[in-house]
Amino acid sequence: SVLKAITSLNPAMLFKRQTLSLTVIVKNEEVHLPNLLETARIYADEIVIVDTGSTDNTKKIAKKYTNKIYDFVWCDDFAKARNVGIEHCTSDFIIWLDADDVVPKQMAEKLNDLKKNPIDWDVLHIPYIYARNKDGTPSQSQLRERIFRSNKQILFRYPIHEGLNFPLGLKYAHNESIHVIHNKIV
Repeated sequence: SVLKAITSLNPAMLFKRQTLSLTVIVKNEEVHLPNLLETARIYADEIVIVDTGSTDNTKKIAKKYTNKIYDFVWCDDFAKARNVGIEHCTSDFIIWLDADDVVPKQMAEKLNDLKKNPIDWDVLHIPYIYARNKDGTPSQSQLRERIFRSNKQILFRYPIHEGLNFPLGLKYAHNESIHVIHNKIV
């Protein structure tokens, strides 16, 4: 019978692979954007770019990776721009990054592997390496909430140094084996 066939299935076969959207706000990031988007091909099921007024080749570069590019008239509010990106994401989870962030290939593969298993958290904190020594080793890092379950109640707030505002009752986790590197090219 159909019921017997369904109950005899391996539970892993019933699991739907999770999807992940990358959202990034940009302005004149032609130098940085290719580094971010090249590894995003590995882990992101969707890339959402919010352009705040680029006058260089940023949008042309972004079009090589996604057709989800949205213009945002800059109003001195990073949270509003990031929330536009969230509004356009359609995946199960969202990762937010800056154009000058880099997800190394090994980390991109770990993000992709993460989606293959059931996820019981709503918010994932991962190390954000924002300063490195001359030899490339991390000198300053912090755990940041970079990945979260799509939830219309999770939004950014604060115009400068924006941060996510989470509703009560969410489950938090951290994974120190996956990290993001701030890679500002001077």
